[in-house]
Amino acid sequence: MIKRKKKTLELIKRLVPHSKTIYDLGRRNDLSDIMQLKGYKVFNNVGRNDFDYCQTEIVAISTANEEGITTAFQILEHLANPFAVLQAIQSKELLVTVPLKVWFSRAYWNKKDPEDCHFHEFEARQIGMLLQKTGWVVMDSGKWYIGRGFGLRPFLRLFWPSYIWLHCRRPKDFIGRYDGKTFEQYQQLINRLENEKVLLETKQLQALKNDEEPAKDQPQPGRPLPRL
Repeated sequence: MIKRKKKTLELIKRLVPHSKTIYDLGRRNDLSDIMQLKGYKVFNNVGRNDFDYCQTEIVAISTANEEGITTAFQILEHLANPFAVLQAIQSKELLVTVPLKVWFSRAYWNKKDPEDCHFHEFEARQIGMLLQKTGWVVMDSGKWYIGRGFGLRPFLRLFWPSYIWLHCRRPKDFIGRYDGKTFEQYQQLINRLENEKVLLETKQLQALKNDEEPAKDQPQPGRPLPRL
């Protein structure tokens, strides 16, 4: 087991009681399976939704798990829009781990797998501000020093932290909090805009058809003018 995964499990054991249900953000993975074997009740995302574009499933699952905790282990760095994802989470608690930006290494990038690339690697103050902006209060945090392999950069990682974890809570009066009424109104707005779009397209097609069809009382090309 790699050091980061081992540290993550130790963190869960210390901060998350077995009475809490865990919504582990993202698809099912080996860490989710290990947590379940450790006695936790764990949920994951079912579909292959791109969280940058759609957070509907996040809202639905985390709302159902409002009294539990949402975990985002090595997720936010892969997103172009982590703000929307953090704001969409409805659980009262959040546990996050992300890689830290270091001066001696570029962001991780897997050319063979576009989903396995880091769009962000954070400074500690950046992830702190992002969580604050999305309504989370950081209760506790820490950094991990993890050096793997041989060479200069693994050696330097023994002295510069590679990852940061943050345990957060969200106050009940957070103004960005979603509710059922908001989503119902949003859906009504979407439906109305779709109906207006269809109506507009229908009118445009009808107008185009009218332009192509000359009126009966208009003279036709190649025909004699009607006598008055």
